[in-house]
Amino acid sequence: MLLAEKQSPRLIHYLWEPLCLASLNTGIQTGSATLFLNVLQEAFTGPGDHSDLLIPVTDLGSLLPRPALDYIEKHGGDIHLSQRIETVQPRPGQRQTLQWETGEAMFDHVVLATPPGATRRLLPDTGVALSAAAEDPVCTVYLQFPEQVRLSQPMLGLVDHIGQWLFDRRVCGQPGLIAVVISGQGPHMELDNERLTLRIIDELQTLFQDWPFPDQTLVVREKRATFHAGVGIEQHRPSPASGVPGIWLAGDFVANGLPATLEGAVRNGERCARAIVDACRDRTLPKAV
Repeated sequence: MLLAEKQSPRLIHYLWEPLCLASLNTGIQTGSATLFLNVLQEAFTGPGDHSDLLIPVTDLGSLLPRPALDYIEKHGGDIHLSQRIETVQPRPGQRQTLQWETGEAMFDHVVLATPPGATRRLLPDTGVALSAAAEDPVCTVYLQFPEQVRLSQPMLGLVDHIGQWLFDRRVCGQPGLIAVVISGQGPHMELDNERLTLRIIDELQTLFQDWPFPDQTLVVREKRATFHAGVGIEQHRPSPASGVPGIWLAGDFVANGLPATLEGAVRNGERCARAIVDACRDRTLPKAV
């Protein structure tokens, strides 16, 4: 409805549909106009230099989590990897207890940067309003070609194909490796990995007739990659405050005006950090007599 009256069908099909699916991971027919407009405003009309399209030349683990872990350890924090939290025992006004398979510990503040399903499991009785809406997938088909195979630029978009975005992993030091990304729901979800791979290869051979058949292939399906950014989703997204003092919610599903994005997750993490600092400051202020 947002675009139907003022945009031509051709413009909607070739511009707005791909842009909506890429940013929301939800199709334009069911996607939230509010979230889509927020993305467009922040990308193109926001303060400063608006936005840059950055393509990482290393893996995301080296780009984001590893520097964060190094910073925490450098400043005296402890990191415990591969420790699945089994339960959180909310105790309003007291320290919170986290339990895992081999132990437990108590903390003044706990930030849950977990997906909606995991957060519901950890906080089943706190009344936290978490959306039960569907989640949307992201599927990536990796095709290893000989090293001379390359795109004309690091990323290309496709329309009217099952594959939507092509990434040349040469920029990451992996010449000949092409990643084909498919966002959201669609007919590709009905295909098994072998048939999906063959369909993608057939599409690419039509577009790039001098490309040979790939040497190796791999399909990675993230069935719950993002929350479904549908109409009305904002009223179901919780705030960082869980309702239990000392327990905070981060993750990209927490309300921030953006769909499920790295930017939204970072924004929510910063909001939790500021709220905890404010809570600690208020606790240490002298009481009025």
